Amino acid sequence: MNRVRMALVVLVASAGAAAQDAERGAAIAARWCASCHALDRPGSDAVPGFPALAARRAPDADWLRRALLAPHPQMPPLSLSTGELADLAAFLAALRAVAPPQ
Repeated sequence: MNRVRMALVVLVASAGAAAQDAERGAAIAARWCASCHALDRPGSDAVPGFPALAARRAPDADWLRRALLAPHPQMPPLSLSTGELADLAAFLAALRAVAPPQ
């Protein structure tokens, strides 16, 4: 969770509203995703962690919506609001800002 906290600190320093969105996104990820997807580690090819997901592409709410509408078989169906998707995308963006793809 160290990278998560670091990302939030960076966002708090740079943009208040975005930090709140990323903070809410981190809480959503902790509640709905962390049982399978690591929040602070890359994970594996089979079950990528949030840092690996963030490194794959610049996250946005539309990309998340499409990914969650057609999930892989092992992933349970999720019903997130538009705001929750935007917050989750902000959290992924914060992780990407801390450790951008190489």
